[in-house]
Amino acid sequence: MRVAVRATRPAKYRFPVRHQDEVLSNGLRVIVVPRPTSNRAVVTMLFRVGSRYETAEDNGISHFLEHMLYRGSPSLKTAHDQALAFEGLGASLYAATQADYGTMNLTMPPDSLAQATALFAEVVQAPRFSSIETERGIVREEILEDLDDEGRQIDADNLVRELVGGCLLSARAEIFFGVTARA
Repeated sequence: MRVAVRATRPAKYRFPVRHQDEVLSNGLRVIVVPRPTSNRAVVTMLFRVGSRYETAEDNGISHFLEHMLYRGSPSLKTAHDQALAFEGLGASLYAATQADYGTMNLTMPPDSLAQATALFAEVVQAPRFSSIETERGIVREEILEDLDDEGRQIDADNLVRELVGGCLLSARAEIFFGVTARA
């Protein structure tokens, strides 16, 4: 038996739940999914960042910038002040950088939505970029987590990059979209 699997993108990015989809005047796409019975509100931002879009010269900058967003903003002078501000609203802030996107998530009680979202916007739009050396050390430690005890690479994304000759994934992405399985 032969099975062919193809990665296809649905026309107009169909979203199978009730939602409101808008593009703001600045080009930002906003999708609102009402959940009136939920006791939490969630705001998620997705960014087109990650190692797929980086060169050898700026490799790692997406991950580093994600860390810097936690170091304060104009009204929240330190990372500690920032954490306390979100915690005071019952909110939690999460961020991650993948090979082809970055995400920041804010989860909070619905009655904190307006105030927490305003803080979230400030954090994303105006980070302080303080404690750069501290964050550089933290990112360095995270990079070491991708190596085994003998210093060999064990992270799947990094191994794939090595497999395709160290090139950017976007330049060779077609090799990942046509998969044929035989049984």
